[in-house]
Amino acid sequence: MPTIPIGPLIVFLIGTSLYSFLFVDSGKSEIFKTRKKQSLNMRTNSFRLRFKEYADGKVKYSKRAEKETLCLNAGLDWSYSDFLMVCVGISLFFLVFFIFIVGNVYMAIIFAIFGYTLPEQIIGLIRTKRLAKLEKQIGPFMNMVIKRYEFTEDFEKSLIGTTKEFYGTEPLYTELSKTVSEVAVGISTSEALDNLSKRTANKYLKLLADYYKIAYTLGTDEVRKKLLGQAYIQYEENRKMKSFLKEQISEPIRDSYLMVGAVPLFFGFGVLFINDYLDFMLNDPIGQIGMAVCSMGLLVIIIFINKVIGAPLDKHEKKKKQ
Repeated sequence: MPTIPIGPLIVFLIGTSLYSFLFVDSGKSEIFKTRKKQSLNMRTNSFRLRFKEYADGKVKYSKRAEKETLCLNAGLDWSYSDFLMVCVGISLFFLVFFIFIVGNVYMAIIFAIFGYTLPEQIIGLIRTKRLAKLEKQIGPFMNMVIKRYEFTEDFEKSLIGTTKEFYGTEPLYTELSKTVSEVAVGISTSEALDNLSKRTANKYLKLLADYYKIAYTLGTDEVRKKLLGQAYIQYEENRKMKSFLKEQISEPIRDSYLMVGAVPLFFGFGVLFINDYLDFMLNDPIGQIGMAVCSMGLLVIIIFINKVIGAPLDKHEKKKKQ
């Protein structure tokens, strides 16, 4: 009777076991993980759809459009329901944190209200900084696209060529790439420029889009070139005026933030040098109320600075016109 070689048999059994463990089981594990992830995504998407339907049904279109435009100008592709979910989530986080961790119900209520408005404050700051960058980049873009149009006499080609020149210049390059993509899929150049002006919240790009529409109803190329050039001329005049106003308003904004920053310093001084100060503020009802009132005042001041003093200059111009 032939004998079975033990050594090769053991190697074969170990090899098949390792293969099964490393590849077959891991494959099943990967399939399981993938299906679990798909299931989670389906549940998440289902919840988001239900939340979106509820929000769209309860909130006016004008308010939804305002928040979505705010997010769009900040570079966030959020719907109103996404924005609302973030607001509610942060509000609930502050509520739970101050009730169960800090143990101050008064501050929990105040910070829950503030937490609901916090995303709008942060997105507003991001928007302001992003639009300031865009404003510096839009002038050279307008000048280049108009000059290139004078040579090519084809605005679409001028737009594509100028976009390539701005490669790496963010955030304008991303926005221009979206505009070129819209034109490529059949959206008219005037509509694509309109969409660009909405995303960048720049009235002079909107003016360029309007002048482009008018220019193509006129007969001569000379008139078209002069009309498009007017948008850039008006942009330059506005830029010079704004640079002067920004210098005037920068000092009050800086002083306001310094005053706000002094409040936590006073609190830190009390913790370090006054006996039982922290215990009184955190555990005594009078200290808790005092801390809540001070926090509320500080938060109102921060919102006022962001909304009024530090608001983009275009908002001040709109208020004056109204």
